[in-house]
Amino acid sequence: MRRRLVVPTLVGGLWMLSTGAWGAGNEPDLERALQAFKKTLPTNYGAGGVFQVQAQRQQGKILLQGRTLGLAEKQDLLKTMAALGRVEDKIAIFPYGQPKPYARLVSAYADMRGEAKADSELASQAILGDSFQILGHSGNWIEVFRQWDGYVGWIEADNLAVMDKGSFSKWTKRPKAVLLEDVSTDSNQTLYRGSILPVVHESIQAWSLASPAGDTLNLARSQARAYQIESKAPALQKRVVSIAQQIYTISRSAPYHYLWGGTKGLDLDCSGFNQTVFRLAGVAIPRDSYQQQGFSLPVAKTIDQLDELRPGDLVFFNENKKRATHTGIYVGDGILIHSSGHNKGLGMNNLRGDSEYERFLRRIYWGSARVPALAKTGLASSLPLFT
Repeated sequence: MRRRLVVPTLVGGLWMLSTGAWGAGNEPDLERALQAFKKTLPTNYGAGGVFQVQAQRQQGKILLQGRTLGLAEKQDLLKTMAALGRVEDKIAIFPYGQPKPYARLVSAYADMRGEAKADSELASQAILGDSFQILGHSGNWIEVFRQWDGYVGWIEADNLAVMDKGSFSKWTKRPKAVLLEDVSTDSNQTLYRGSILPVVHESIQAWSLASPAGDTLNLARSQARAYQIESKAPALQKRVVSIAQQIYTISRSAPYHYLWGGTKGLDLDCSGFNQTVFRLAGVAIPRDSYQQQGFSLPVAKTIDQLDELRPGDLVFFNENKKRATHTGIYVGDGILIHSSGHNKGLGMNNLRGDSEYERFLRRIYWGSARVPALAKTGLASSLPLFT
């Protein structure tokens, strides 16, 4: 299940309560203003994930110190705090004065840790093609903001190519393809599904992609697709369901297990499975269960409203009655595909089923939601399973 909350500290790569972590000495009115502003930011990811600001009154002024991600965010905060008095601005914005503020992953994958040490919590995993803004350094660790989903964590520097803004811009503009399955290179390196590689050449039958070793990776057309955002909801719905089913089917004949923080191969946690499926379909969704629920549009708020679900919807569960701690993808006919500790990884369960675990899932049901890209008319209420 994902994700526990500890405050105030860095959990899962994100400051769960930044103002509390930074502002122990804040006066009550300043603290309330910071808290109110925090609520206007994306919930615990994106801009909110790196928002760390302290406010103190000094010599008749409100001294603001810390960091925000962007200039617009900073300007909005200054305007908010100016209503309480004259403001002295000492807030840093990205790139925080660093000459080379960007990076891309050059390893097949890298663990993203909650802190700058190898034995800290595994917050997520990055895979080849992920790109980042650099937030800070600590020894051989780099704190990064992953661009495609706004997640924050620490990665060992050896896994990253640090780039200036110009080089990074050229890199991002190169045509790329996303791998639809795990593949092995000539050097016996495994590149995981969801990896994004530059296109060297493409034809109707094949892809030629640039591998991280610098050579060319030749693949069949079916093994990858152009990396672009899918905009047509009906096609996207079919793609999401098909990918979820394919990964589940592969897991029946290959080693897999539930991995807290896992997002590569078949070793996935619940929200990592959702995110991987949508990434392969061409849609970026947030990392953690509660983030995915907050990002999406509510449907079927109670378990007796399951008929409102459409294939591709996200289903959420909760045991603490506070926020989603588990999730999966609905594929139709009452069936949920998800990665869970009970299933020891990827599994399929019927939300109307009679097993003890399926009855348990109904008891902790916490609503469902539709990813915005799917919240359009013309979607199928049912799709053929495993076609």
